[in-house]
Amino acid sequence: KRILASELPVETKRQAQELLLWTLVEQDMAPDGLDILENLYPLNQGEAPTERGLVAMYEVAVARNLKERAEALRNEYLKLYKDSPLRLRITLNYALFQSAQGDARGAAITLRKLIQEHPKAPETNNARLALASLILDGKLPAHLRKAFPAPDRLLGQLEGLTLNSDPARKALVLQLKLAVQASNWMEALALARKYRTTFPTGAEAETVTSL
Repeated sequence: KRILASELPVETKRQAQELLLWTLVEQDMAPDGLDILENLYPLNQGEAPTERGLVAMYEVAVARNLKERAEALRNEYLKLYKDSPLRLRITLNYALFQSAQGDARGAAITLRKLIQEHPKAPETNNARLALASLILDGKLPAHLRKAFPAPDRLLGQLEGLTLNSDPARKALVLQLKLAVQASNWMEALALARKYRTTFPTGAEAETVTSL
């Protein structure tokens, strides 16, 4: 705030805004960046947003459900930084946004493409979890599901999960849903106990209890 209120050049203030937006999204505080997003200092002619700044702007727009703004920022990113590793982060967030907007089929297609083209990328575990969740939660019509990997296959492809991580927690919930759907009650009970032991305050605690 002191930087933005100072007499520094506009371009320096803009850089500070983009850095602050990146800091917010990295701390899972993207919704808090709306005021900055709506009051960005203008760029000089010929200048472009920084890559991280543009990713952060996009994630703030998504978090605030600004569909048109998000789409414009995504297109700008892909035009400026199409070969950057961060494009996979944009792609994953785009798929999650599609799902949140009710476009389950579009989200599933985006996720499947990410998984197929970048099977070892850091974002791919989350893509597998998101696609498995779409299928298990019944958001994809039955006649479309055959075009996508089965949830158990997706979960079996997860790599390098650390014990107490968010992906590990989500995977455990999905494994529990699979067991319930298959009426495998002993496995479901064991998984539910494992969840309550490993993630006693997890976000899905009520869901696990209801299952």
